[in-house]
Parts: sequence; structure tokens; C-alpha cells
Amino acid sequence: MMGNRFAPYGIKEPQKEVPVVKIEKTGKKEVSLKHFITGAIAGAVSRTTTCPLERLKILRQTSVKSYSKLSLDQAMMKIYRNEGIIGFYKGNGVNIFRASPCAALEFLFYEIYKSLLIKPEDVGTFQSKLVCGALTGVTANTITYPLDLVKTILSVQLNPRHYKKGIIGHLKIIYRKEGILGFYKGWVTTMIGIAPYIAIKMATFDVLKTRFCPDKNTPHFDIINLACGAAAGMISMSVTYPLDLVKRRIQLAGINKHARSYDGLFHCLVSMLMYEGPRSFWKGLNPCILKMIPATAILFATNERLKKWLNVE
Repeated sequence: MMGNRFAPYGIKEPQKEVPVVKIEKTGKKEVSLKHFITGAIAGAVSRTTTCPLERLKILRQTSVKSYSKLSLDQAMMKIYRNEGIIGFYKGNGVNIFRASPCAALEFLFYEIYKSLLIKPEDVGTFQSKLVCGALTGVTANTITYPLDLVKTILSVQLNPRHYKKGIIGHLKIIYRKEGILGFYKGWVTTMIGIAPYIAIKMATFDVLKTRFCPDKNTPHFDIINLACGAAAGMISMSVTYPLDLVKRRIQLAGINKHARSYDGLFHCLVSMLMYEGPRSFWKGLNPCILKMIPATAILFATNERLKKWLNVE
């Protein structure tokens, strides 16, 4: 090996520049299962925090007479007097059991559909993100739909004896009465409502986050994500609320004594209009909005914080 020929003169031998070859990824965006983990935790935290308002929303949506005409504070006091603190969290077990995997699947499938439909070098348009969100909503909620049905049934139970049957007990009752198809009662209506809801929610947050919180080192990272999540929740729920209400009505048809029986989406819409008037389509909206704003804010902010900790792109 040759020595430094400049050494006698006290000069270091100049280093030859080694050419660097930059390798650019041209494949689809890699989707990590960490998206599933962060989404599951975020879903559990969000739903538990807002469970009292979720239960009140369903009680008012499904026309339980003792709650339908009460104000928000009166309804809360009634729940507390009749059922205690536990009454605010009735159905929360199945709520988490359903919401946690549903949120996990939503965040996972949204990234999967984005990787399939949006080019890696492109941030994507709002319209393309709406498509990804709609596909995500249908996929994730079809998988978890039976749990959403049981959650609705448990939420309107006022008799503790019926509530003690729990998740498995109600699943068995549905199967004995209606078979496998009973687990998907109201599925079409749900998908009609859930596709635009998830589409608007995911796309709105994605666009707002890209605009106001472009990277993980953005100042006030958590506050910005909370604000973007709150805006996404309020916009998406306000637009799609009537379909969510109709979905709950059809799910409970023939199962709960408080609910009317409906033959389908059209029959439910006409019956509500004839017997309850146009305002019935917005019944329970106030507690729903009050619940949805913090719920989506906590959901997205928690998910983004966990992604930052776990270094998930």
C-alpha cells in the first residue's frame, strides 16, 4: 500500500471524492401494522372519554320516551339518579370492543387505500382522499358491524336484568331469532351513511393536517391536531347525521320495545316524516355534536401523538 507522498512536506494527502449514488424509492408507500396499533389505542381512549354523551345520543335518537323531551342537563341528571355513575358508561365495554378495532382498521385501511390509489410522489387531492375514506369506511365497518349492532341494543337498555346478558348473550339472542343475517340488520343503510361520514372525516383531517401540521416537529403539534380533529368531526357528523339516526332506528326495529318496526330505509324515512315531522331527522343532534367534537379531536390527536412516539409515517 502506498504511503502519503505529501508527508515530508507536512501536507495531508487530498482525499478523492467518492461518488454517492442516490437510490429513490419508486414503489408504493409502505404501510406499517403500527397504524393498526396506534388506531386501536386512540379509539379506546376516545370512546371511553366520550361514552356518557354517546349513550345519551342513542337514547334520544331511538325515541326512548323518558329521555326524548329532556334537555341535555336534565337527561344527564336522570341517568345519574336512576343508574348512578355506571349508567353513563352502560355499553362502554362493547363500545371499546367495537370502536377500538374499528378505529384501528380505519387508520390501517385508509393508509392502504392511499398507497394503492395515490401516487407516492403526490400528496393527493381532496377528492382522491374522499374515495380512500369511503372505501375505508365500508371495509372497516363491515368487519365490525355486529358489535355496533349490539352496542346500540345495550345502550338503550333501561332494565339492569336485560343489560346483564352482555355482549355474548345478545349475540346469541340475535342469532336464535334471525340467524347470521340478523347480525347485519340495517347494513345497507349503515354503509350509505358511513361511507360519506368516514370519507369526509378522514379526508378533512388529512387535508387540514397537511396544511397546518406538515411534520412531526411543527410547534404546538398536539393542539393543532386536536383542532383539526375537532373540525373534521363536526363537519362530517353535521353532514351525515340523519343517516346515522335512521341506521340506529332500523337496527333496533323488532328488538327493543322502545323502537318502532321498519321494513327498510325508505319505510323508515317516510314513517319518521309522517309521524314525527322533519325535525325528527335531527333528534339528538346537540349531544351528538358535543360528543363528536371532543371524540374526533381526541382520536386524531392521540393517534398522531402515538405515531410520533413510534416513528410511524
